[in-house]
Amino acid sequence: MDKELIEIRRKYEILKEYLPVFPFTFVLKSTDSVNLPFYTGSTFRGLFGIAFKRISCTLSRTSSISKKIEHEKEKKLINYDCKNCMFRFSCPYMKIFEGYIEGEETPLENVHTVPHPYVLEPPFNLNLHIYKKGEELSVGVNLIGRHIDDLPYFVAAFNEFENLRVGKSGGHLSLKSVYYMLGEETKPVLVYDEANGLLCTSDIRPRDDFKEKKIEEILRDKTLKVRFLTPTRIVYKGQLVKKLTFFIFLKGVISRVNDLIFLYSSIDNFEYPKDAKENLLNDDFNFRELLELSKQIEIKEDNLFWFDWRRYSKRQNRKMTLGGLMGEIIFEGNFSKFIPFLTLGEYLHIGKNTTFGLGKYLIE
Repeated sequence: MDKELIEIRRKYEILKEYLPVFPFTFVLKSTDSVNLPFYTGSTFRGLFGIAFKRISCTLSRTSSISKKIEHEKEKKLINYDCKNCMFRFSCPYMKIFEGYIEGEETPLENVHTVPHPYVLEPPFNLNLHIYKKGEELSVGVNLIGRHIDDLPYFVAAFNEFENLRVGKSGGHLSLKSVYYMLGEETKPVLVYDEANGLLCTSDIRPRDDFKEKKIEEILRDKTLKVRFLTPTRIVYKGQLVKKLTFFIFLKGVISRVNDLIFLYSSIDNFEYPKDAKENLLNDDFNFRELLELSKQIEIKEDNLFWFDWRRYSKRQNRKMTLGGLMGEIIFEGNFSKFIPFLTLGEYLHIGKNTTFGLGKYLIE
């Protein structure tokens, strides 16, 4: 391995030390016919939210509501104002699903609804898909930083899916197993099995995912292809980006990494800067220099397109259109200083609505 590649690996390991990402695959089984839309991100994020609130809400557990009016109980839970709840500072649902910072200035530029500590990677069906009884499907769940300790909550929430109606058909899904994806060339580690309810976390450690051959090709050819696998909603200067440049792309990745480190770094006694706009990684990475260098990267080929899809929000009681960029774009230049961030970003996604699975990209 030459010096350039060694330095890239070293910088990537530094980023992972600050912000490790733990990718899991949740295998679900259809217990009857389940009719899912072509893009299931909104469906699974909604299911996860309802199930998570069910298993964690203290007020619902202290209530003696009859099963005969369970639908009303569910409706009450969905509409409950969690931000004014007396348990909001200790509630796992608030911490993971509706996290916000109260009364503080942060590096997030006074945004108090914070990025979530997880990313969902649900199936992206090309067409409407009907899962027959016994058919399996997988949902990726990437846990970020210190929230690896919250894996049992995710397992419990996905287990609750079997008590919820899914899709237009009102079918049901049950959790069959959970695997930790330790590496592309390593057999996945079973951490949960429906047969005996086993939850084992002893083998969950940061994965060795440095793709040396792929990075060597990028450095040699001085070209980098970015494939956006799900609609990607990048905001720059208050507007959704429809014409992407490498500068905007890199800025989006770096900003997301910086924000997530501030919120979820797994390093003990990590000292956050008082300056709300300060670079948290200033000792190892000069963000200003990186962004200035990124302006030298040119577009070789642009095959991106805008893709609109619609979802219904129960919490907002309205239909929403969430468009984003999809397709491929090829950049040309020297990428050695950018690869550590771009590689980590593959697991974090980029842009808005990552909990729906949006903003998933691969570099090649």
